[in-house]
Amino acid sequence: MPTLAICYKLECGQTSFHNYRKDKHGLNLQAICDYTLRIVWAEIKWPAATSDYMDWVTTSLCMALEDNTNTKIILDGFTIIGDNAYVKKMFMATPLNGMRKGFEDGFIFYNSQLRITIE
Repeated sequence: MPTLAICYKLECGQTSFHNYRKDKHGLNLQAICDYTLRIVWAEIKWPAATSDYMDWVTTSLCMALEDNTNTKIILDGFTIIGDNAYVKKMFMATPLNGMRKGFEDGFIFYNSQLRITIE
């Protein structure tokens, strides 16, 4: 748990750092890795109680990607794959909810096969 002095500087209370689902204190880490599991970007900015979506939309990378036509961070034809905590954008692919057919079912199946296990 962070000290009261640290919380005062950050202008939030100690309970903001408590993740009730995991019953631990911490920070929310947003990170992107490539297909070899090498971290290519990371940002720690918010306490653990912050939602992943809120944390993501306030990152410098998300803000730059919103203007990708000018920044060219992601090349045409490429995307970031996020989970259901994120919102579908031109630069972010997210899972589809419910049963689907055709191309949508193929998209869901393909993304489900991207899980990488570390031994």
